[in-house]
Amino acid sequence: MTTPRKWSVHFDDKNENIYISLTDKLDFWSAYFYVVPVLMISLGVYTFLVCIFGFLISGSENRGLIAGFAVLLAIAFLAQLASIFTALELRTTVAESQVGAALVYNDLNTVRIP
Repeated sequence: MTTPRKWSVHFDDKNENIYISLTDKLDFWSAYFYVVPVLMISLGVYTFLVCIFGFLISGSENRGLIAGFAVLLAIAFLAQLASIFTALELRTTVAESQVGAALVYNDLNTVRIP
């Protein structure tokens, strides 16, 4: 069984290039550290695309397209509720955790970031 891939962005100061690589960060603590940012970024992109769609159909006054736009906004609203729930769960996980600072430091040292 393969582990899921985690994306990370690195900036090279020498060549002034941005590299996207696969690394682990804080997933050893909780899966919410991976889920929350991915959910928020994907929700932002989805909402942006829905808004562009709404802008494009606003002049047509077609009831079907406007109803479809309303359904897409309802999906965005439900996804935002899910995002709020996962962010609160992440906060609870961090607040109730008994992971010592030394353990976190040791685990972060095992991941090499260029």
